[in-house]
Amino acid sequence: MPSCTNQLTIKGDPDRLKSFIRNNKGYPLLYKDKRKLYFPDNLSDDKKAKELLLKKEPIKKELLTFSKLLPPPNKLLNKNYDPEGCEWQLKNWSVKCDAQNTDLIDINIAQSWIEYDFKTSLNFPDLLYIAASKKYDDLDFWVEITPNMFFKMNFIKYCEGEMVFEETLLPEKLCNLSLANDCEYDKKCKTDDKFECEYERFNFNDIAIYDIRNAMEEA
Repeated sequence: MPSCTNQLTIKGDPDRLKSFIRNNKGYPLLYKDKRKLYFPDNLSDDKKAKELLLKKEPIKKELLTFSKLLPPPNKLLNKNYDPEGCEWQLKNWSVKCDAQNTDLIDINIAQSWIEYDFKTSLNFPDLLYIAASKKYDDLDFWVEITPNMFFKMNFIKYCEGEMVFEETLLPEKLCNLSLANDCEYDKKCKTDDKFECEYERFNFNDIAIYDIRNAMEEA
């Protein structure tokens, strides 16, 4: 399934950043067994469901979960979250599933910022970011999003429940003609002519990224 890589940087008061880290880690909401969801903190009494969850597919605790940041109503959880839960998440998070493979890749409390990395399915959670920046209205949310199936990067900044900056960066296509004599991609070239290497690779311009981040700072 196509996914988006989200690099989320949060800036603000050190105590508020510590509170954010502490309060938003937990178990994600996952759909199991024909779209039925079982939440680790409130397991169904169904024996088969417990065996599926605890033995066959144990759930990993994540460092950031949407279900902590913007929790679904209890009335949905009490109904095992099927099928209304999926619809609620899409309507309120912009994605059908919780964050996946979360990692707190950098913590710099002294400089007043923290940085997460995680994946979301199919889309990025725009509405979730808006809600998070409204809930934590004294923090700034910077997001860099790279869809795995598309060659582009999205830079977005959220403050006080609003998107205040957005820009898309397309990559540069690098041709290896000048490297054809000893090209590391020779095995993938479609021609034997060393001056006609057709293999293409893509790279994002570091200077352009730096300029965009500066613009985000000023937004």
